[in-house]
Amino acid sequence: MKKISAVIISIIITLFTGCGKPDVWNYVGEPNFTPGGMDKISLFAYDGTLYIAFDDVPADDRASVMKFNGSSWEHVGVRNFSDNLASYISLFVSKGIPYTAYIDTALTEQRAYLTQKVMAFNGTEWADVGMPEEISTVENTSFYVEDGTPYLLSRTMGVLKFNGSSWETVGTEVFSSDNTDFVSMCVSDSVPYVIYSDTNKTKKAVVKKMENGRWVKLGDGELSKGEVCATSITIDKGILYAAFVDKGDSGNACVMKYENNKWSHVGKPGFSKGQAYYTTLSAQDGALYLSYTDTKLDPVVLKFSKGKWVNAGTGLPKGQLTFQTIFADKGIIYTAFCKNSTDDQNNYQPKASVMALSPTK
Repeated sequence: MKKISAVIISIIITLFTGCGKPDVWNYVGEPNFTPGGMDKISLFAYDGTLYIAFDDVPADDRASVMKFNGSSWEHVGVRNFSDNLASYISLFVSKGIPYTAYIDTALTEQRAYLTQKVMAFNGTEWADVGMPEEISTVENTSFYVEDGTPYLLSRTMGVLKFNGSSWETVGTEVFSSDNTDFVSMCVSDSVPYVIYSDTNKTKKAVVKKMENGRWVKLGDGELSKGEVCATSITIDKGILYAAFVDKGDSGNACVMKYENNKWSHVGKPGFSKGQAYYTTLSAQDGALYLSYTDTKLDPVVLKFSKGKWVNAGTGLPKGQLTFQTIFADKGIIYTAFCKNSTDDQNNYQPKASVMALSPTK
């Protein structure tokens, strides 16, 4: 079945994106396919099917999810299914079920009511996963689903796990007693790993894991030279990888791995050509990729090969990106991005595009 899915997705890319040449980025469907503008996009591939989630700006920033059906992009459920404005949208697909997490903002004349929501698509409609959690401020969050079990990370609530009927705190304490920012999480074998910037102290990168009911810092010393932002974390073949923008290294991108109880750099420290924005890691079967947007607002996708970071393919568009992310699946690397554009009335309309790369061996 896995081999069949890989063949199918390769055929789809060839038929609907032009040439389908290896090492050349090709559009999946049409570019700028979303109906309106957006601020952020989340990308996921599951069993050969691509999904994206985003906040639809023309529809009062409500949440929408779309998937690629083999020839075009279509909505999963109704368009703009969230009750109110949605921000910090994350997407995950597990056991064939799409999940999305976001902060719901209901505006009244008196105040803004904020809730952290997680929803799942049941085949007909989007439904709440547990009761929404009320929060006091819009904040960076991270979302992960392992084998049908959702995990949610926020800097105020800590890490929560859905037990089938309600959300419960993972461990006996929050992962940090200090203020945090730029949080990111992954889960492996029911063990959550988190990376964050410790804003009360040095603002440097900190990575912890859940061990025997307590949060334990991984490694000695500092991961970063200075303050970090745009963190990303993933695990592949038992090796934990962390990426971040290190402001102590001129705002360049840095990737590290945790192996044999110690951290080491993957490639050179600060290897990006200038400042990096929106860093995202993706790894599968030993292949490690990093995406970021550079100072020219161009998309960059790199692959770690033979001890150094090299460009993954050619043919990415130039300029005017507002957000970018990547996802590796079945030997294919995908990137989704928002690109600045204007409509007929000269209104600001950054729309989404997805591209695919089938690397040569």
